[in-house]
Amino acid sequence: GLAVAGQPAAASAVVDWAATNRIGDNGDYLPGYMDGQSYISQYANYWLGTFVVSAWMVGNYEVALRSMKYLASQQDPIHGGLPTRLDKGNHPAGVCDVLSTAQVGLSALITGQLDVADKVYIWLDTLLKAQPAGLSFHMFLQGTDLWRDPDPAFAWAAIVPFDQPRQAFYGPGMAAVFLARYAHIRQRPEALELARGFLRYNVEGTQDQFSDLESVQACKFGWAIGAMQQADPA
Repeated sequence: GLAVAGQPAAASAVVDWAATNRIGDNGDYLPGYMDGQSYISQYANYWLGTFVVSAWMVGNYEVALRSMKYLASQQDPIHGGLPTRLDKGNHPAGVCDVLSTAQVGLSALITGQLDVADKVYIWLDTLLKAQPAGLSFHMFLQGTDLWRDPDPAFAWAAIVPFDQPRQAFYGPGMAAVFLARYAHIRQRPEALELARGFLRYNVEGTQDQFSDLESVQACKFGWAIGAMQQADPA
């Protein structure tokens, strides 16, 4: 945010501090950093992906690529998803989520790791095709199958009814941001159609996404619309 706001020196200082105090030699977060913050720690790969972008924007390429290398090592080599770091609960192994996967895909595009981005595209295509009819959006895959029976404590983040207010509305927008950038960089116009398929959930969902002042969960929809406009001005 500081880099985008025209404060490169402050942004660089924040990245340097994080690289020294929060990031290990392998590029991942240091152990214990997110203890007691389960909703954040579950999406550690998402947050690490945003750090990669921040480091890249301030020109700290060595730090950015070290963390990007770690994230690439975590990617499902067959299906392309990024795993959710689930803690205690009745969770199956190998669950990947749209938030982490799409963000790491975006980080891969920015840092030139196009092989990682290509696999993310495949994962997102699989996710959208697996969705049931209606406006309930499933955010997770286990292999190529939807995670349909999450632990009750985790259900809010796993299955999102877009016809109801105060939900986790951000998933389709995050997917569409990556897909818009991917379409432009990889010259894959079909990625824009895939992005529109994701954004349908927001478009056809409740207007409470946008009018409820206590809900900020539709934030990535606006980002996605801007990215789509840049990728396809027509």
